[in-house]
Order: sequence, then C-alpha cells, then structure tokens
Amino acid sequence: MFGLDDPRLAVDGGGDGQIDTPDARPDATPACSNGIRDDLETDIDCGPGCDPCGNGKRCTAATDCMVASCIGNACRLPYDCDELHQLQPALGDGAYAIDVGGTTGAVTTFCDMTTDGGGWTLVGKVDGRQDMANVWLVSSQNVASLSTATIAGNAFSCIDAVALAVGRASEVRLSNSARDRWVRWSLPAGRTLATFWRHSTGQNTIEAGAISTVTVQRWSGQTNMCHQNNYGINPLATHGGGYPYTSYNSAGNTQGGDGCMTVGVTTVSSNGFSQNGNGFDAPADETGWPNNAFNQPVHVAVWLR
Repeated sequence: MFGLDDPRLAVDGGGDGQIDTPDARPDATPACSNGIRDDLETDIDCGPGCDPCGNGKRCTAATDCMVASCIGNACRLPYDCDELHQLQPALGDGAYAIDVGGTTGAVTTFCDMTTDGGGWTLVGKVDGRQDMANVWLVSSQNVASLSTATIAGNAFSCIDAVALAVGRASEVRLSNSARDRWVRWSLPAGRTLATFWRHSTGQNTIEAGAISTVTVQRWSGQTNMCHQNNYGINPLATHGGGYPYTSYNSAGNTQGGDGCMTVGVTTVSSNGFSQNGNGFDAPADETGWPNNAFNQPVHVAVWLR
C-alpha cells in the first residue's frame, strides 16, 4: 500500500506538464471546485463530470463547452461562417452562432454555405432609401432579422462588421434574398479598424483616400473593372457617401447596368456629403440585377468572406 505522498502516485493527468494531486488519478471523480485540473476535466473544474467550460477554456469536444463549440482544443465560437464552413464542410445554409469580434461579439446570423463556394457571413440587409450613414455596418441594428437571408421591405438590419471586414474577410458580396443574383469583389488594401466604412470620417478625408481598381464578378461569370478607395465609401460629395461601393470611375460616379454598385446610406446631408439620388446605385428588387438603373431604392444583402 502506497502512502499518499509516495512519488509513485505522481501523475500528469492533464498533459500540461504539471504534476497533479493524488485525486487526479484516471479512476478518480472530478471534485469540480478544488481549483485543480483533475484528470477527467478538460480545464480547471470544468468539462466531463463538471459544468461545461467557458470561452477560451480547454476542451476536446463541443460538449465540454458552454458555447457548444470546441475549435483547436479551445472553447470558442467560429469567427465567421467561412471558418465554420472549413471546419464542417457538410453544414448547410442556415443561422449559426459566430463571434465576429469588435463591438458585436457573439451573434447568430445566416451563413450561406453553398453559393459561390460557400462560407459567406450575412452582415447586413437593406430595402428602400434609408438614413443609416452613421450606423450601417458599424453597429448592431435589428440583429434578429439576420437569421434569414430574406430582405424585408422598407427596413435595414446589420451588425458591426468592421472587425470582420478588416481582420479576417477578403471579399464582400451583394446579393438578392434568393442569392441567385449577386456581385462580389475583393476588399481594398489599406483598410483599418478606425476608418473602414466610417462615414463619420467625413467627405474631405474620404475623397483624398487611396483609389484602386478592382474586378467585380457577377453570378453569371461576367466581370467589370471598377474603382474603390481604402475607406470603402463612395467619395463623390453629391452621392451621400454610400457603402459598400465600387464605381465606374475614380471620382465615384455611378451608372446603371455596369455591375459597379453603391449602396445608398442617406437621403440627407451628412458628414460633408449631400445626396442627389445618384448615390443609390444598386438593385431595387430581386430581379433588377446587376443594377439596371441608378437613383432608385436599394434592395440588397451584404456578405463577407
């Protein structure tokens, strides 16, 4: 019979390089409140036999976690739909919990897992001419409606998607509700958390931003060469500072049918911008794609990947 202090009882049950106490032997029941990572636990006082582990704690399976998601042996939600798609390619379209960071954090939103390669995170929807310049895609608005891809009439909803757009995503896509008509393009270089999609930066500063050309691809495979700046906001003073945007020239001018689109965000003067109506350069319904005319209401969903 060994004494409790016998060195032959010393084990590293957790695999963390730390010698555990005798009650951490493989046949022991976790104490769940002793401040020690017992052998059956995946982290200190949590996991199998105890309460599920909190965000950031160690895990081996989703059932070990409060968030019901174990990624890389840590309890956390996927950062976006693309990460979820890579982890579980068989998952279908639907609403999933993700953690996009920024001021949004954990949120349930629709993930398009099938269209155009899948992995698209729904970050906003808008119908009509909305005055949303200082909140659109930079704050959380009517988030519950993002659980479906259907674009409701005369309304908008969004999350603060700046952290996702700057830190993880490389593409933005505009689509209809059915997602059978869409355009997508690469996000600009030089975007930052402090300035991207920040309408409050002001027209003078945005107009002086770095302009680059970008290829906009349609659902049909057709492409157009368009322009965008590092703020992701249309710089033309009379176009209201719409975003997401691409335009047919570097000044921010719009025209119908070119695939270069500006999502109008205001009907009034705001942050140095005015609005002559031409800043609404996106489809007005489910079928008028890519943008059969400008100076019309908006009807689009916005996705990131």
